[in-house]
Amino acid sequence: MLKLFTLKYLLLLLVIGFTIKAEGQTNPSAQSLPYSQNFSSFTGSITTYPAGIQGWGFGSTALSTTFNTAAPTADQALAGATNASTSGFVGDMNGKIGVLATGTNIKAICLAINTTSLTNISVSFLAATQRQVITERINELGVQYRIGTSGIFTNIAASTYQNNLAVANTTSTGSVNPVTVSFTLPGPCINQAVVQLRWIQRDVSGSGGRPSFSIDDIAISGSPLLSSNADLSNLSLSTGVLSPAFTPATTSYTASVANAVTSITATPTSSDANSTI
Repeated sequence: MLKLFTLKYLLLLLVIGFTIKAEGQTNPSAQSLPYSQNFSSFTGSITTYPAGIQGWGFGSTALSTTFNTAAPTADQALAGATNASTSGFVGDMNGKIGVLATGTNIKAICLAINTTSLTNISVSFLAATQRQVITERINELGVQYRIGTSGIFTNIAASTYQNNLAVANTTSTGSVNPVTVSFTLPGPCINQAVVQLRWIQRDVSGSGGRPSFSIDDIAISGSPLLSSNADLSNLSLSTGVLSPAFTPATTSYTASVANAVTSITATPTSSDANSTI
């Protein structure tokens, strides 16, 4: 009897464990920079995400006029989709990745990158409208970020795109109103092992069905940070870059170095024994 009770208890723990795992979300592996993705492998029926990308869901969370910044609650499977699709999805739209959120079914696309030793992280992507009906809603697609793999997301200024209801587009997988969106990641994203970027949509105006969007031609790059062991042998100490102005009588001066990972120490030569940086 005791063995039977123990076996049932272990089975219950296994069921609970699998349930918890199923309700979580996958964090994609961070991709090194420069990074590019044009979804050329997408043929309309691909079900495997490219490296570094993952679709997410939010349970029954309602879509609103503000971007949802909460952490996702589950993975969203990749599936073939067309402009006739009206249920929430993350989908292969034949050469591009698509996303559609409904009133109670928010979906998002995550891309993880590694910005270690990099600054001035520039991002660009081609946004376009997939499904839309000219009498229905205007929605907005935006990009958010978070550092690491947990916690809430932060909206990124100048990363948004809206449909314009100019043309009905409800069949096949062709897009309308393509726009290249470009922006620079904010300071907290510099020199990080994991930065997650998330594409998500919100309501803007109108009623009825919501548009779906597509993302293509993602390109991300950065500039190297100056490391603590940088070669300063050719550092120019002239009146244009020093404060105070350098003169033969000057025995000390200061120089400014931008974007350094750590502090920099320079050893003066014997002729400038009192010089400091």
